[in-house]
Amino acid sequence: MPYTVEVTKTFNYPYIDVYKSLYLSVEAMKGKILVHDPDNQRFEAQMDKKLYGKYLGDRSRLEISFDTESEEQTALLITAYPVNPIGQKLMFGARKGVIPRVLEALQTEMESRLEKE
Repeated sequence: MPYTVEVTKTFNYPYIDVYKSLYLSVEAMKGKILVHDPDNQRFEAQMDKKLYGKYLGDRSRLEISFDTESEEQTALLITAYPVNPIGQKLMFGARKGVIPRVLEALQTEMESRLEKE
């Protein structure tokens, strides 16, 4: 069973606003930022096995690239998968529903930050 999830999320905001929102959202979710490269439109983070104090069971890694479709529209190309405590990709034994829950929380967090701007 493949645990890797690949999704595209589109936001109707400029690239820099979406990038800032992503950065602040990952920090708010207590994620560890691994790659912070806005010039090359790359971002990677590792999320803890707890989300807002609730135990999910697995850590998650997010690899994100950006596609600026226009000046006012930005797409996030997200590859997400569960990892073990030392950051290696899990090939078996991952819990169901962890990655979708993390991605849903990330999108909600980002949308709330973008709407405030």
